[in-house]
Amino acid sequence: MKKHTVLLIEDNQSFQRFVKSEIGNKYNVITASTGEEGLEKLNEEPKAILLDMKLPFRHGETASVIGPKLLEKIQEELPLSKVIIITGTVKEISMAVDAIKKGAYDYIAKDELNIEDLLCKIKRGIREIELINQNINLVSHNQELSERIYDFGNLIGKAPEMLKIYDTIKKVAKAKSTVLITGESGTGKELIASAIHFNSKRKENPFVAVNCAALPDNLLESELLAMKKGHLRALIMQKRGSLRLLMRGRYS
Repeated sequence: MKKHTVLLIEDNQSFQRFVKSEIGNKYNVITASTGEEGLEKLNEEPKAILLDMKLPFRHGETASVIGPKLLEKIQEELPLSKVIIITGTVKEISMAVDAIKKGAYDYIAKDELNIEDLLCKIKRGIREIELINQNINLVSHNQELSERIYDFGNLIGKAPEMLKIYDTIKKVAKAKSTVLITGESGTGKELIASAIHFNSKRKENPFVAVNCAALPDNLLESELLAMKKGHLRALIMQKRGSLRLLMRGRYS
């Protein structure tokens, strides 16, 4: 299993070696000795960043308090990463508290460093990132499903079989050829036909559903092909045939 990357931005070489030796078996620890180098290492997308509040921005400079500025840059580049502030002593905790107010995840003090506590904070922070990413992916997936289902009117379902049907509808809706839909009574053949129509170039034209099984033989021809007034006593007004209506909708 691939190790998560932890970035340690710290100018004290001894402290770098100590941290790497203590947590290197659980995480891929990369280091930077200056603020500038730390920003460059962000392209390796570390999940957790251990940031010393006092370090030089470039090699050769005197160490200064640039932690807050670096924190802001890190948040811009990697908004989901967890920044754990490193303070020299517990007396500098106020600096860490200010950083936490600005978005840092937690802090540790060098003079009272507990490796188990550090590991716990890193693990908890990475777990929070994973949960956020899971939620983002879930929302994105549900939105994609909703958009796919929205195009198909009253058709519902997220099962793989239904998603295949949606894809088939999209394909056949582009064609001009006749489509035969088969299935048992109540399986939604008319819904499929409606979805094909409303995903086609003919969606602005009428969709007419005719239940041939419910029509008597002597009315089937009238319903499909149309007839003039007076041909049947039951027919009072001149009507248009459904097939003619559909044909006009198909080729207009």
